[in-house]
Amino acid sequence: MNSAKENNLYVVGIGASAGGLDAIQRLFDHIPPNIGLAFVIVQHLSPDFKSLMPELLAKHTNMPIFTAEEKQEVHPNCIYLTQRNKNLHIKGNKLYLLDLAPKQSLNLPIDVFFHSLGAEYKEKSIGIILSGTGSDGSRGIKTIKESGGIIMVQDPISAQFNGMPNAAILTGLADFITVPEEMVQVLNKIPQLRLNLDINQTIDSSDEMVYLNILDEVYKYAGIDFKLYKKNTLIRRIEKRMSLNNKDELSNYLTFLQTSPTELQHLKQDFLIGVTSFFRDKDAFDYLKLEVIPSLFKNKKPNDILRIWTVACSTGEEAYSIAMLVDDYIQENQLKNGYKIFATDVDSTAVQFASAGKFHISNATEIERKYLENYFIKNGESIQIIKRIRDKMVFSNHNAIKDNPFIRMDLVTCRNMLIYLNNASQQKILNNLLFALNTGGYLFLGSSESLNEVGVHFKVIENKWKIFKNISGSKPAPVYDYPEKAIGNLMHKGQKELESKSEQIARDRSDLVYYRLLSKKYSPSCIFFDNEFNIQYIKGDAGKYLFLQEGVFQSNLLRMIDKGLAILLQSHIKEITEPNKVVLIKDVVVNNGNTQNSYDLYLQKLSDVDGFKNSYLIHFNDVVVKVEKKVEFDKIPADYLNEEKIRDLDYSLTETKIQLQNVVEELETSNEELQASNEELMASNEELQSTNEELQSVNEELYTVNSELQDKNKELNWLNDDINNLFNSTEVGTLFLDGYLRIRKFTPSLQKHFKLNEKDIGRPIADFAASFKEEIRLKMINDSNKSLKELITIEEEIQDDANNFYIRRISPFITVDRKVDGVIITFVDITDLRKLYNALEIKEKIIEKESAYNRSIIENNSFYVIKTDLQGNYTYFNNYFSKMFGVKLSDWIGKSSLGLIIEDDHEDCIKTIEKCFAEPDKSFWVNLRKPSPNGIINSQWEFKILRDENGAFHEILCLGHEITSLIKKQEELQSLVNVNIEQKNRLMQFAHILSHNFRSHVANLKGIIKLTESLPEDQKLDFFEMVKTVANSLDETLVHLNETIKIQTNERIQIENISIAQSIKLVEHSLSLTISETNAQIVYDFPKSELVQANPAYLDSVLLNLISNSIKYCKKGVDPKITITLTQFPGYSQIMIQDNGMGIDLKKYGNMVFGIYKTFHGNKDAKGLGLFITRTQVEAMHGNIKIESEPGIGTTMIIELPFSDQISLS
Repeated sequence: MNSAKENNLYVVGIGASAGGLDAIQRLFDHIPPNIGLAFVIVQHLSPDFKSLMPELLAKHTNMPIFTAEEKQEVHPNCIYLTQRNKNLHIKGNKLYLLDLAPKQSLNLPIDVFFHSLGAEYKEKSIGIILSGTGSDGSRGIKTIKESGGIIMVQDPISAQFNGMPNAAILTGLADFITVPEEMVQVLNKIPQLRLNLDINQTIDSSDEMVYLNILDEVYKYAGIDFKLYKKNTLIRRIEKRMSLNNKDELSNYLTFLQTSPTELQHLKQDFLIGVTSFFRDKDAFDYLKLEVIPSLFKNKKPNDILRIWTVACSTGEEAYSIAMLVDDYIQENQLKNGYKIFATDVDSTAVQFASAGKFHISNATEIERKYLENYFIKNGESIQIIKRIRDKMVFSNHNAIKDNPFIRMDLVTCRNMLIYLNNASQQKILNNLLFALNTGGYLFLGSSESLNEVGVHFKVIENKWKIFKNISGSKPAPVYDYPEKAIGNLMHKGQKELESKSEQIARDRSDLVYYRLLSKKYSPSCIFFDNEFNIQYIKGDAGKYLFLQEGVFQSNLLRMIDKGLAILLQSHIKEITEPNKVVLIKDVVVNNGNTQNSYDLYLQKLSDVDGFKNSYLIHFNDVVVKVEKKVEFDKIPADYLNEEKIRDLDYSLTETKIQLQNVVEELETSNEELQASNEELMASNEELQSTNEELQSVNEELYTVNSELQDKNKELNWLNDDINNLFNSTEVGTLFLDGYLRIRKFTPSLQKHFKLNEKDIGRPIADFAASFKEEIRLKMINDSNKSLKELITIEEEIQDDANNFYIRRISPFITVDRKVDGVIITFVDITDLRKLYNALEIKEKIIEKESAYNRSIIENNSFYVIKTDLQGNYTYFNNYFSKMFGVKLSDWIGKSSLGLIIEDDHEDCIKTIEKCFAEPDKSFWVNLRKPSPNGIINSQWEFKILRDENGAFHEILCLGHEITSLIKKQEELQSLVNVNIEQKNRLMQFAHILSHNFRSHVANLKGIIKLTESLPEDQKLDFFEMVKTVANSLDETLVHLNETIKIQTNERIQIENISIAQSIKLVEHSLSLTISETNAQIVYDFPKSELVQANPAYLDSVLLNLISNSIKYCKKGVDPKITITLTQFPGYSQIMIQDNGMGIDLKKYGNMVFGIYKTFHGNKDAKGLGLFITRTQVEAMHGNIKIESEPGIGTTMIIELPFSDQISLS
């Protein structure tokens, strides 16, 4: 993957929100499609709706527009749009899609993209903030600005919503604030800027002085000496400003800078790059909070003050962040310690802003909610730091390079400043920071910065975030400029500024000020010089010991002092062999003109360790003249003086030889330069010859061009002839007017409307009468002006005085270079067309009247009319259909007709249409059901294919009428038939039941009668009781049959408490003869007081059926035994009737045991009704009956009858 550094691509990030569409369109209306830049537009888009931005923007640019995809490469002259549910990130030359922030968090897509853009593309990044609400983008532009990119912001006055522009402007980072239309002026300069920045950041020696003068201008304006900053960085910033201001040469830019305070401010801000934020690098501040701050307080006694120095604090966010961490720790741990934070910066504007403690509300996103609630007060669109925190802060304008450091600090932060300084300045500041720190104190640098040589004094605590601990036991001396030099620099800004600055920092550096004053007043005058006696530095009033000689100025000390003193100095300096050794020469008397001075002289060799290599110091103390102690030169031995003079001459000779050698070398250099000049002249001669040849070639080219122009002139003559012939032959009256509506040209046909001739060319058309009414003529003039201003074509039908009709069309006259230079007015005769149109209009009215009549018939009759296309989508339906089904034609045009048919009928409808296509000349009928507001409507439909004029299938015509009432009557009739059938079946069942229930009693009665026939008369009377019992049983059976009828007719039956023992007794009486004949045994053991809840008739019938079945289907040779038990369960009573009969094969007949007409033992007299009646009666009593049986063993019937709380069983 190519990195941004490896290509020349500039990427423009555009952030926009509410109202941004208009601003984006206005911007791209003016951007040429081949500008050479890549554009990425980031908007606040709804994740639920598709963006129409590609279609809308395409009308305003010819650049290709893409919706960004994962890993999509970015190319120049292309536009990339963010997806609606993703954030964008750029890495190298590719775009990456990121998930949106969680719903509970604030999603800032513009900031996300701008951060990645600035980090990746550095100086090749451009951020543009357009209309929008909120503050998105105001944080991302900080990264772009810090990386050297360009920031442009829409003028809030021109924005529909100014929230985002205002938030960006308040950061102070905007390079340009303008309307979208004018931003292209800056963007067009980017290619030149790219050319400048791609060249190595070096300047010619001829421009070196101009470069230094530029820095001096900034120094005069801001009081900041940028000569100590990295040169390459400054050159990049200068070249960027040059390109943005159309300055090609450094000298031109210097001139511009000297007359533009605004540009000085911009350049200063570009140099400083005062970008910061709250808790920048959150992980680093978390480490401070958890490790560093607790460690600092651990070594503090109660009531001790924690001292912190924030260097290069910019607008104060970092200083306040540390203050919040410290204060929060004190509050949470209930400490009594105080703290003081000194925040300094070289930029006085930034310090003033930081001191106010007031920030735009957009900064709130950088601060944890706890700190935001505890340490800030919201005030409109701003947040204000609380007074308790502000009182702990001291903000000061301070130059970390030139000014003295603070002292006794527990924590010093200096983040992302050193990277902009040269090595010497970095080392100087680091030494001063070491001096400022207490032993055990912490130093916090930027992630790209290091300690260099002072690293030996520190222990690395956290290497990633560059946190170090001072482990040095001794405190090094601070490094700062000498007082005179510092004061001299400050004099650029005047004595008043010096005094105010001294007052400002006096609190922290009062002792150092006193040291300077004492040094100035009481320290001796001294001179620093090297081993060749060249003066390096002069301290104090040393001038009175020196004197100047006539001629070229020399800085050699021996040439500026008394000759005797020079000899003395040369002789004694040889005695100094060790550093810091001092030689004292007392009471030296020297003649200086007419005066005589006496002083003590101290000569010292300086240590190389202190940075003074091969350097010496001489300082003077004036003394009172004492004759007896004077050392006079005339008393020095002659041999000694001659020896010293010989040595001086040797030195002078050696120096002269060196100078002579330098002259020889200079002459050789001059000779080489002359040879080079000669070669240049020869080259110039060759160039002149080449130029002559080029001029000849140009002459030939001009001749060719002249020939081409002649050909073009011929073509123009031909074209002019064509146009003249066209004008003369056309019957369309045409009038050409200039921008002032003066006549430029016209065709002969125009004379029907205006009486013009060639002499009228150049006159205003408003001066001429026309062949139509005055109001039409005046409107033509007004429309012409309107066409000129609005660049539109205006067309109108007019009538002249002779009742002729014309189409009058007015269009702007546009030249080849797209300029508007008048209007063209044409008059097209449409008289014949108008007559034909009138005739057609009359016919159309007749046809329309007939059509309206036919439509009225269709719309108002009580039948349905529908038309669909060949896919079955509605194209028309009449008012009756709309009214009956509660639908509107406008809502259903183009929709499937199946939508108004219930789903069960879709298949019938589709099959009918398929028949129509198979046999298009026939009609087919189908019944369909459709939903309506009044319920389902049944209708009968006739389907027919319609053809167009070419015989092709065109539409499907559907005619229908309602048959809901007819179908309803059919259903009612069918219901009656079903009722009759059911009644018939019930009657047959009743007959069977009647036959079944009477059969047992009749058989019993017949048996009694047959028995009495064989008995004597005196015994027959004993059987009348049996007959009576049988008769009573028949009567009860009739009652039971009546109850059975109630079951069949769903009538309610009476439930009451019944003695189960009494019911069994009744059954035994009814079956007494059968029991006697079969020797059957019925066993039960429960008292009469044992009750169940049932209907008496149903219970008797159930017991009779089940007991008689047990007797009837007994095994051959085995006496029937029937055991009846009663068990009471919670909520129901269980009656169990168990016999030892033949049993039933439930595997075979299990599902049919209780069915009607079902028999199981091959008994031809069995009717199959007993168990059916039994189940029906049990279920009627809300009970349940089950069977357990095994062939050859017997059968058990289990009856469960519920009991109600409303009927007591007691």
